[in-house]
Order: sequence, then C-alpha cells, then structure tokens
Amino acid sequence: MSGIAVIVDFTGKPVSEGEVARVTGAMPSRGPDGVRHWREGSVALGHCAMHTTPGAADAPQPLASADGRLVLAMDGYIANYEELRRDLLERGAVLRSSSDAELVLAAYETWGEAAPERMGGEYAFALWDAREGRLYAARDHQGLRPLFYHWSGEETGGRLVMASDIAGVLAALEGEPEFDEEFLAQMAAHEWFTRDGTLWRGMKRVPPAHWMTFSKGRVREEQHWHLPPPLSIRYRRDEDYIEHHREILDKAVRQSSRAIGPIGFEVSGGLDSSALFAVADRLGLDDIHGYALAGPKGTKADETEYIRALAEHLGREINLNPLFMPGLEWFLSRARADRDMAYFPNGAMMFGLYSAMARDGARVAINGLGGDEWLGGNPPHYLESLQALDWRQFGRSLAADVKKFGLIRATRFAVRSSVRPLVGRLLLSGQRRRRRRVSSKLEQLPWMTGEARRLLNEGLLRREEAIANSSGNEKAATLLNYPINSILLDHSSRLRSLAGIEGRSPLLSREIIAFSAATTDAIRLRAGFRKYAHRIAMSGDLPPAILERKTKAEFGITFDKAFGGLSEHLRTNPPIALPDAFKPTFETAISAEKNERFVDGRTKWLVWSLINMTV
Repeated sequence: MSGIAVIVDFTGKPVSEGEVARVTGAMPSRGPDGVRHWREGSVALGHCAMHTTPGAADAPQPLASADGRLVLAMDGYIANYEELRRDLLERGAVLRSSSDAELVLAAYETWGEAAPERMGGEYAFALWDAREGRLYAARDHQGLRPLFYHWSGEETGGRLVMASDIAGVLAALEGEPEFDEEFLAQMAAHEWFTRDGTLWRGMKRVPPAHWMTFSKGRVREEQHWHLPPPLSIRYRRDEDYIEHHREILDKAVRQSSRAIGPIGFEVSGGLDSSALFAVADRLGLDDIHGYALAGPKGTKADETEYIRALAEHLGREINLNPLFMPGLEWFLSRARADRDMAYFPNGAMMFGLYSAMARDGARVAINGLGGDEWLGGNPPHYLESLQALDWRQFGRSLAADVKKFGLIRATRFAVRSSVRPLVGRLLLSGQRRRRRRVSSKLEQLPWMTGEARRLLNEGLLRREEAIANSSGNEKAATLLNYPINSILLDHSSRLRSLAGIEGRSPLLSREIIAFSAATTDAIRLRAGFRKYAHRIAMSGDLPPAILERKTKAEFGITFDKAFGGLSEHLRTNPPIALPDAFKPTFETAISAEKNERFVDGRTKWLVWSLINMTV
C-alpha cells in the first residue's frame, strides 16, 4: 500500500524538506517504489509509492495538475475506473496518463468537493488546492485506506499534519501528545463508540465516506456517501434477488482484480473468500493464485478439509501456510514502532501468508472481509417482512422453516422474530431501548470504574443516538459504522504493508453494501442457513462441502501463544503513562484477570486490552 504525507502551516511558516521527510520516513514499509516530496512555501506533500494498478508508474506522486495549482497524494484504486474515465472524457477532461491518480485529479477539477460521490473503490487521498488555499482530503465509503490527521493552532490560522500511519503524524509534531482518555476507556472495556478517535489526544481519522477541507482557521467535513433506504429494492421472486447478487459479485471481483502482476486470493475454505476465488476462476481472470492458512491439525483453526475440497473442485493448487504466531515481545515491539495499539493475534496470524504472496511476486491480495456482515442475514427478518407488508416473503420464510424444523418450532421462531421485537418496540421508546442496551453492556464490565466508566457510558449512548439518526436504516448503519472496524482495517492495512502487499475487499464494495442494505434479510436467512442467497448464487462455483458448511474456524489458539509470559509482563510493566483517573480501572482489571473474573468468551480480548495499556 502507498503512503500519504501532508504538512500545511496556515500561518505562512515555510515547511522544510526535513519536516516532510520525517513523516514519510516514519512509514518505511509504504514506499517500495520510491518516496517523493513536493513543497511550496508553507505546504508540503509526500508520497510513498507502491504501484499496484496499470499506469501508476507513469504518474509519479505527488501529482500536480497541468497548471500546477492542484497537487495530489493518493493511496488506493478506483473500482469504477472505466466508467469514470469515460464520463470524464465525455465532459472534455484531458487525461495525461492512464493512472488512477490522474482520474482523481480530473474528477476534482470537474466536480470539486462532490468528486468522491462519483468514485467507487478503496482510497484515501489528500489534495492541495492552491486556487482555494485549502487542503482537501477524502476516504472511501468504508474507510478501507487509512488517513490520520492532527489539527492545531486554529486561533492563529492552524497547522495540519496528515499521514497514512499514526507514526507518520507523530513524527511531525513538536511534542508527543497525551493519551486520549475516551480512547483509553474504550480500550479498557473492549467496547467501542468512536470511528475517528485514536490513542493520541488531538489525532483523528478522516471519517469513512467523508471529505474534509482545511483552510486558514477553518475545518469543514461532509458525508459523501449514504446508505439507501431499507427495503428500497424489492423483487417478486427469490431468483431475481439471487441474480442481482451474482451480477454485483462478479463485477466486484472483476474490478478489484485490475492489478499488475500475479494476484493472491486469501482462501479460508469458508463461503466468502472461497467464493471470490471461484468467481475469479469462472471469469477466467489471469494470473490468480490461492493462499490459505493451515491451522494445527485437530484444532478449530484447521480448515484444510474445505480448502482441499475447493482446490479439487477448481482444479487449482492452493498454497497452504502455517499461522504466524509470534510471542508477546513481537506484538509489543510492533506497537512501539507503530505508536499504536498492538495487533490482535488473530489478525497478525496472516503475516506469513502475505509474505508468501509477496515472495511469489504478488502485490495485491483479495480477501473476503465483509461477507459475514453483508451476506449473512440476521433476525428479526420476519418482522421486516411484516412491516413491509411483504406476505409473499413472509410465507417463503415460514414454509422453509416448517420444512426444516416442523410446524411447532417454525411457528415459535416466527413469533420470536416478529411479534416479540415488535411488542418491545411498542412498549419502550427508542431512547429507553438504547439506554437499556448501554446499561446491559456496562453491567458486564465491573472493572470499569470512576472516570473510565463515565466516559464509556456517555460515548456508548452517543453512538446509539448517532445510529438511530443515521439514515432510517438503523440495522445497516450499525454494521457499516461498527467502530472497531476502523481499528481492524487500519491494522490489516499496516500488516499487509509490512509484507509488501495491498489488500482489496470486493465484499465491501459500495454496490454490495448498498444491495444488502436495501434488501430484506429474509433472502439471506432461510431455514436456519445464513447467507442463503449467496449459497444459491454460488451453486456450481463451489463444492457441496463449502456450500453446505455451517461452521466457522476459531483462532483463539493465536492468543494462547501470545500470552506466554503475560503474568510476568503485567506484573513488571505497570501503565506508567496512564492518566491517574484510569489507574483504578487498570488495577481492578488486573485483579479480575488473576482471579478469572472476566466474562466467558471475552477473556482473550479484554486481557489484550490490558497489554495495550502497558505498551
């Protein structure tokens, strides 16, 4: 993945070469194809290049417009490349190269702030607009490329530092900022409510699906992509939903595979990543190769049975790789270098697989992220059908459940998924329901005390209110805006860049998210099977062993290896820099860890939060 660096001093103080070089220098894994800087007075942009799309090398960044008044630094690719290019040419744009960066520059010249509305894909970019005297930045709909910033001194004009990694931003600040107490509260509880906050006070993310402008003494922010209204796509037949799903899935795979060199596909043996590899095979895409994790035999992390079934079905070899399971010190050293939370062990386990892809010459890895969220289906789907007066869909769901579970069980399930939640909504106002949900979460967090508990309570309530007011599509908004996704996506980006790989996520495309948000979950949850429409759409592409699979792998084993020496580490590494208000929370949590008082199923995540508070 490429890297972005920006320093703008709106007081007029010149930015030196050394200042911007410190930002790019703090992101060494993001510049395998070279690092370039552009400076003009009080503005400097840097770009750490990793070329993954055709034409990228022909447009070195930072990329200036023909008149030199616009300068762009970008990370990512444009999914709707052909359509956007055709549209721009028809409007008279002059494109000097075939690069994605040239398209973004031309789109901004054509539509200004509204440019991201026309751009699908995975991207983050920063653009200096000398005509307006401002820095414009944007991220894609899901925030699949990271972009952090620190804005200070607004009363005297303002100073902006922006980078693809937290370490890059910190490298340009005069002093190290204090920890952000709201973020510490979330970390201590492993309950998240902010998508733009970071560990450091004053440092934030450009929010997903937003653009921002920074000018003298002023910051503006606006959302450029919105979820569609619920149930705004309705068909009479299941077959029409399934065909629509198949069409946009094929399109997403084709668009995400526009790359130079071999393409690696992460293949887990599940319904999501396996489907992407199978679709790429059916489409006849060139130079595609499958890579999978081989968990230890006899553990819940072992999926080789399904991986071999897929390899045999497609007639392709799939490269098996052991889980990357380093000891605790590796995680601590990476966290210190990244100036961020430590990787979660079940995310870091992919590092060996990415390294194998890179050794084989791949620069792009296609993954199945988003499948559980947008293909899965969740109750209360019966209530959804009732509210839409869609008796046909209600009947199909009930008939399938009766056939699978019998009349009595199916009827109970239908009532539980329709009447019960409806009564709950009628008896309790939306605000009371939200407060009850937050209260229930806090009851499971007895170690959260004092100031930390207050901050968590207020933050969780704010998140509940924001989702309720988002777009009328509360269920989809919850999935889209789940706060920890920002952290996990940032971690994945950084881990891949360490291995020399760029990740792409077709199942998180705008079209797939929008289709899921606009359709009923009754087509995704049927007769006890999640991903029903996806399973039917993949008939013939996937072997029966995967199509009928209902289990998921579990990678808790990766935490077990990382926890070696944990007690000694926690005993000898108190959180010296922790604000005084948080020390009681940490001490209570340590006591809970020693006495195994954590809630079952959350233990590993919460103990990992303790580790993060000692780095």
